[in-house]
Amino acid sequence: MKKYQSIAMLDEAYQLAHGIKKIILKQTFFAVVITLIILIPLLIIAKYAQQHYGLSDSLYHTFYFAAKVIAIVIAIKIWVPVIIIGVRRSIGLSINLDEIKLECFIEKQGVLKLSFIYAILLSVLSSPLLLFPGYSASELVFKFGVYVLLSFIVTPITFFAFPLVIIKKLAVFEALNSAYKNVYTNWRMIAGPIIFINILFPSMLGCLTLLRPHMSAVFGGVLQIIISLLSVWLIPIIPTLGGILFRETYGLRPKKISTD
Repeated sequence: MKKYQSIAMLDEAYQLAHGIKKIILKQTFFAVVITLIILIPLLIIAKYAQQHYGLSDSLYHTFYFAAKVIAIVIAIKIWVPVIIIGVRRSIGLSINLDEIKLECFIEKQGVLKLSFIYAILLSVLSSPLLLFPGYSASELVFKFGVYVLLSFIVTPITFFAFPLVIIKKLAVFEALNSAYKNVYTNWRMIAGPIIFINILFPSMLGCLTLLRPHMSAVFGGVLQIIISLLSVWLIPIIPTLGGILFRETYGLRPKKISTD
């Protein structure tokens, strides 16, 4: 297997993102909006029930966890076509969103199962972050460590397991086994892009949120605008970079395509 350097992979991912940025950004925005529309009312209802009807803390946290899982499942199901777009783009196949959605729909049971596994893992593993709401140096280091661990656990599901189920028609647990085995086997090739996708940029957003109370309003606002603008450049690269990783790991043969 050809071992790409991380910089070369990022450069190729940037080139492949040309011409499909609008599709990716639109689908991503749709996933975020739908998730918020569902999640926010559920949390408001739970908080209202806790304050006015004596809903216990344990029931509230259970409801919160369930609502979070449901929201993540919905978001990832909406975003799964974007993952397949990245794979198809990386091997030079045409991009037709309706056809890709149909391809995902055909494997809807596998996609749903993977979405729940992804959501539960993400929710459970991120729970320790709630135990440390402060901003001390030790708490920030702990939170960053949890985030790094979380990134390496859920990324194989995102970029390997979903395409294996949808494209290669593997069973869910067969796809998961293959995904994690290949992450372990090819960690030198995969580590750099995973760090870029799941640690570098999201950590900027997370650190901004954590450090915002210690910033002036003007500086914090300017930094937020810069990071928001950067996200428009970065988001389309994520699925194409994931597609390159999948292509190189599973030996798919790329075709020459135009990125104009």
